[in-house]
Amino acid sequence: MIKHGVVSLLVLAATFLLCGWLLPGMTLQGGLLGVLWTTVLFAVVNLVLGGFLRTVARPLVWITFGLFLFVINAITLKVTALVTSDLQIHGLGTALWAALIMSVVGVAVRLVRRHTARSPQQGPAEA
Repeated sequence: MIKHGVVSLLVLAATFLLCGWLLPGMTLQGGLLGVLWTTVLFAVVNLVLGGFLRTVARPLVWITFGLFLFVINAITLKVTALVTSDLQIHGLGTALWAALIMSVVGVAVRLVRRHTARSPQQGPAEA
């Protein structure tokens, strides 16, 4: 369980770095510690505020077939940027792109995790 959480945080930190590299309107500062701090802070904001927003906006999420979740993730990113000086996000458009990238990476990680959990370790081929 702890291993899963640590791996998730490291993947999220790598995703923050990827977004900072790809998106000109997103800047990460503070070096490695700044990225790790931003990652942990985002995880907490996403857990508390994101959970609340997903609950309140559930009808909008259903009506938009889940696309409103990108807006909720963008809002949590902007709130994280407001709380820490290690993350700057210029504009809602940049936050939406970052939310999209983070969602794609999250889905890819879940697919890999599910695939590795299902497939048993195979030994050498027997003749």
